[in-house]
Formats: sequence, C-alpha cells, structure tokens
Amino acid sequence: MTRHKLVRSVGFRFALLYTAAFVSSVAVLGVLVEIQLTSALRQQAQQRIDNEIGALVDEFVHGGRVDLDVALNGRFARGGGRMSHAIVETDGRVGIGNPDLAALAGQADTAARPVSEIGGRRLAQPMIAATHRLGDGTVLVVSDNLQGIREVSAILKRAFAIALAA
Repeated sequence: MTRHKLVRSVGFRFALLYTAAFVSSVAVLGVLVEIQLTSALRQQAQQRIDNEIGALVDEFVHGGRVDLDVALNGRFARGGGRMSHAIVETDGRVGIGNPDLAALAGQADTAARPVSEIGGRRLAQPMIAATHRLGDGTVLVVSDNLQGIREVSAILKRAFAIALAA
C-alpha cells in the first residue's frame, strides 16, 4: 500500500481520530486535576493561616501580650516552615516578626486571602495572609508563601506533559 493510499484509508483516519480524542481527553483531565489540586491546596493554606491567627489571638486573650510574644518567639525559635508572623504596633513599626508584613496591617481583621504585593511592591512569591486587630490596638499578621503550591502545580504539569508525549 502506498503512503497516499494509507493516509486516505479509513483505518488510518480512525486511528488518527482516536489518537486526537485520547490526547484531548488527557489534556482536559490534566487541566481539571491541576485546577482542583491547586484549589484544594490553597484552601488548606488559608485554613492553616486562619487556625494560626485563631491560636495566637487565644494566646493574647488568655495571657496578654506577654504570652503572645512568648508563643511567637517559640515559633521563630523552631524555624523552618513557610509561615511568617508580625505584630505591628499602633505607630506602624513591627514590634516582633517579619518587618515586610507591616504594610498589611492597614487592612486589619481580614480573613486569609491571596496577596501579590505589599506596600506597592510586587512579591517574587505570592502568599496568603490574614490580619487581626488585637485588644491593645496592635495588629497581628500571619502569612504563608505559596511556593509549595506552585511546585506541586509544576510537577503535575510536567507529569501530564510526559503522559501526552508518550
């Protein structure tokens, strides 16, 4: 059979159609899985931050600023993790924690939300942050960077690209 006849044959056309359908379905599946996975990971990160804010506010309510400072210093001493914390004083300076988070204090009492810039400066790594105004007027800020979610997304995209190429 010549190449021309092979390409025009019904069997070849069906094989091409089934291959295109398979590649399309894998691509759609990949997009849907990536969207669902990153959405679930973002929700988990938001929940972690809301839980952290809640725990630190409880420290403040039950033991005052001293207990809150002790709790934060304990978290700083353990190191690691992706979370950043700050207590922004009423005058705008950071009393304890990450000074980069001070610009978020103006939006007190916000639930965990995505942040892509701080003080007009675009962040290299987007993050999720939440704030809470404490009883003494200071603002507690907690953030978590989204690097882990971006890494999982990149791995997933590579896996589906490999599946499509195979």
